[in-house]
Amino acid sequence: MMNKFLYSLIISIFIFVFAGCETEGEDIDMRFETCTVSFVQQELRSSYEVYFNGEKSINRSTSVKKNSTLKLEVYKIGEKQPELSQEITLDNSKDIELLKLVGRDIAISSSLEEYTTFTPIINVSSK
Repeated sequence: MMNKFLYSLIISIFIFVFAGCETEGEDIDMRFETCTVSFVQQELRSSYEVYFNGEKSINRSTSVKKNSTLKLEVYKIGEKQPELSQEITLDNSKDIELLKLVGRDIAISSSLEEYTTFTPIINVSSK
């Protein structure tokens, strides 16, 4: 009886010590980042609906795990097909600006790098 108890105790200690999970150096990142969608032209806010991973967003923002992939879809109200559908990986808090140019579908403004933005400066001088 005593030998059985002693063997059970030794085996239990052995299993506890050597079968534990080794997690040193393996940090699991469980932080969440906020993704917010805004429109460059504010008048478009009432014309479009924003969906994150297939779910409609009421306030145009969502929280997701850092470095996870997010599917962003933007629908014109009343339409069945998204005008924009794109997978995005969030590595930092991300603010996404949407821009609609004449004759084109809505797009993420950073993906429209072929366009140059400028600020006109008018100098009036009289001599």
